[in-house]
Amino acid sequence: MIEINENTLNHITSDNRNFGPELEELKQTEIADLNFHLKYYRSLVNFINSNPENKIIREK
Repeated sequence: MIEINENTLNHITSDNRNFGPELEELKQTEIADLNFHLKYYRSLVNFINSNPENKIIREK
């Protein structure tokens, strides 16, 4: 998921075509959304990886 979002973000940010102000605003919104999700997913992955398995799965 992270790689897909990074590829999408790179594709959107590298596109230099001018579609007008309305679509440029949408482009900036998409970039901000992807940045947020990438940070969220990375944080989640880092959190999960930083905890030992026995803390994640609690035995009954």
